[in-house]
Amino acid sequence: MEEIDLKELISMFMKRKVLIILVVIIFALLGAIYTIKFITPTYKSTTSLLLVQTGTNSNMYEKTNSITTSDLTLNSKLVNNYRDIAVSESVLSKVIQNLNLDITTEELKEMTSVTVKTDTEILNLTVEYTDPELACSIAKEIANVFIESVNNYYKLDNLNVLDEAKVSATPSNVHLAKNIIIFAFVGGILVAGYILLINML
Repeated sequence: MEEIDLKELISMFMKRKVLIILVVIIFALLGAIYTIKFITPTYKSTTSLLLVQTGTNSNMYEKTNSITTSDLTLNSKLVNNYRDIAVSESVLSKVIQNLNLDITTEELKEMTSVTVKTDTEILNLTVEYTDPELACSIAKEIANVFIESVNNYYKLDNLNVLDEAKVSATPSNVHLAKNIIIFAFVGGILVAGYILLINML
C-alpha cells in the first residue's frame, strides 16, 4: 500500500513539474534580488594584538627571549580587563576624535568586537563597517589608542601588534549563493505543500 501511495505521490509531482520548476526559479531570483538590492554590504578589518613580557620598553626579540612564568600569569589575568578597556568610553571617544568620525561611541562600540583566541594571549580587535577603508582605519586607531591606554593605566608595555588590520575587498554579510539556495528551497517546500493541499481538497 505504501509503495502505491509513493508512486501516486511521485506521479502527482511529475504532473506539476513545470509549476515546481517555475516557482523554484522565481524564489531563487527573489533571493538574488534580496541579497543584491536590500542587504547593505559590510566589511570587517581585524587587528591582532599579542600580550608579551611585561616591563619597560625593549625590542620584541629581547621580550620573547626573557619571558617568565610570572609574566604569563599576569598577562592571562589581564586579558579580560584588556578586552573591556579596548571598547571603553575613553578609548572609543578618543578614536572618534582622532579620526574625526561622525558617529557616537555607542555606534562605534556596536561596530567593534574584541575576542581572545582560545588558549592564547592573542586579542583580535575587529571592526565591521560599510566602508572597508574606514573599517581598516578604525581598527588600526583603536589598537593604537588601546595600547596607549594600557601603558597609562597599568604602566606596562606588554601589548604588541601581531597582525595589522587590512582593507577587506569581500563583504562579510553578503552570501549570494547561500541565499539563492535558501530561497529556492523555501520555494520548493511551499509549492510542494500547495500541490499536496489541492490534491487533498
